[in-house]
Amino acid sequence: MRVAQTNLQLLTQLNKAGSSDDDIRMVGRAYNTAARAYAGKIRATGKPLIAHVVGTSSLLLHAGCSAETMAAALLHAPPGGGEYGLRRWKPIVAKSVGLDVADLVDAYCALRWTFTNDQIEHLMAKLDRLTDAEREALKVRLANEIEDYMDDATAHYGLIDEPGLYKSAAFRRQYILDTASNLAALATKLDVPFLADRIEDTRNSLSAELVAPVWPRLNENTVAMFSSGSYLQRIRDKGAIGTVQAIFKRIRR
Repeated sequence: MRVAQTNLQLLTQLNKAGSSDDDIRMVGRAYNTAARAYAGKIRATGKPLIAHVVGTSSLLLHAGCSAETMAAALLHAPPGGGEYGLRRWKPIVAKSVGLDVADLVDAYCALRWTFTNDQIEHLMAKLDRLTDAEREALKVRLANEIEDYMDDATAHYGLIDEPGLYKSAAFRRQYILDTASNLAALATKLDVPFLADRIEDTRNSLSAELVAPVWPRLNENTVAMFSSGSYLQRIRDKGAIGTVQAIFKRIRR
């Protein structure tokens, strides 16, 4: 199984899957919006954010999900984050790929960043009461978890927890070990057995112990050097809100 990491690989996968022209156009519009929004954005592992969202979308295509869900996966990370970023992001998503996808992204952003087993079991107990958007958002979340661990990414997180969302390598490793069974059960209940199998594979593929990678880890200064427009520098100079405003101006050009 090949998980796409670029737009061209994702297009090839869509064509091989026999996707309709309308579906390809929708996914393509979502990618184009994401490419502008996430330009220069690097994740804690050093992986470009655009590659991560393409991989998440690719996993959902393998799982048999709709073009709308794939589009939401490509756009699931509002630039700048937080409530302000989401308020500005939703109308842009709606204009690009429609209100249904924007609602799906909204539902995704309402989810917790990490789940305890009790929280996953609670979700499974109330699946029948969730909206369609909430159910599809959970599929995006499961694919996101799988993509997060691809290519032994766990080892490339830092040794300690960092401010914001990025936890230590040890935390990330223990998280999937603790929750994989319930996450796989949730995927099964959502009728995406492909994702359930990939979650189990993710857990089983973890090394017996964390080994520090030889590959040097990107730090903030390195990321700033290569970031288009140096978003990190704008954070320092203008603050987070100014950064988000600058990003949205760029997307609308």
